[in-house]
Order: sequence, then C-alpha cells, then structure tokens
Amino acid sequence: MKEKEKTKALFVRIPVSWLDKVKAIAKRDCCTDASVIRRAIKETAEF
Repeated sequence: MKEKEKTKALFVRIPVSWLDKVKAIAKRDCCTDASVIRRAIKETAEF
C-alpha cells in the first residue's frame, strides 16, 4: 500500500485534549506523515 493511500485511513476520533500532545510528538519527529501521527496517537493513548 502506498503512503498516500494510508493517509486516508488516518482520520480517527481522538479526544481534543490529545491534540497538543500528538502535535508535539509529531513536531519532535520533524514530520507529520501518517505513520508518525499514528504513533503519536498511540503513545498518547498509553498515558
């Protein structure tokens, strides 16, 4: 599956309170591609 196809499935419902944390992790990794954002959401979910 191509990276662009994967991004379509990215949009999941997450609590608004997670957004800043997810953005911070994505910024730390200097990249906002789908896998980074997904991992950021996963890391946030574990807290």
